[in-house]
Amino acid sequence: MGKVLVIGAGGVGTVVIHKMASLPEVFGEIMLASRTKSKCDSIIMYSNLVFRSYDMKVTDKMIIDGLKFAEELNYFEKIPKFYLELSNIKNANKQYREAVNLSLLGLKKSTSTESLLYGELLFKLTRYYQKWGKVDSMMFYFALSKSWNDKHDATNNWILYESLSDMFEQQNDLTQAYKYSHKAYSITKVEGKLSEHGVVLYSLLSITSKLNKSDLYDQYL
Repeated sequence: MGKVLVIGAGGVGTVVIHKMASLPEVFGEIMLASRTKSKCDSIIMYSNLVFRSYDMKVTDKMIIDGLKFAEELNYFEKIPKFYLELSNIKNANKQYREAVNLSLLGLKKSTSTESLLYGELLFKLTRYYQKWGKVDSMMFYFALSKSWNDKHDATNNWILYESLSDMFEQQNDLTQAYKYSHKAYSITKVEGKLSEHGVVLYSLLSITSKLNKSDLYDQYL
């Protein structure tokens, strides 16, 4: 993979960097030089979020800077991703109301209801409302998210069922918790999702243990 130095963070330099960032197999390392460091930071943050994975510590300010940059360049299809990233930070800090509001903004800014990002935002709203304890809203977005998954990739419904199971377990309704955890188990078992299957199996064993039904517990061992 190549290493490249780009001098200048103006319009041309910005477009060039975005093109290169979309081809990480060709451009392994990109360096940017400019008299204005803030421009470099915004371009790099935008490119990292949109085009490639990274291990840098992300802050609210960094993402907001990237969001402003995307809005200035009218990159409308990328804007929801920044709201998603911001909602992830709020979720990690257990600020579920803020996480919900940011995800809703992401949906509102989405340019296509068919995009993977739109589907991810629907799921995030399901999950955040569940953590926030807003059952009615959670069920509303559960239905929307499941409908989206059924159309695009129904195997992803396992995590929706697991979210429902978590909610019912928190309410101590273990029968319903078992019902939805078993649905998640069936999907991951059939579809060969090994790592996901392990997560669901652990949850299912925990619920069956609480139900004190040894026959159910034994069938999953």
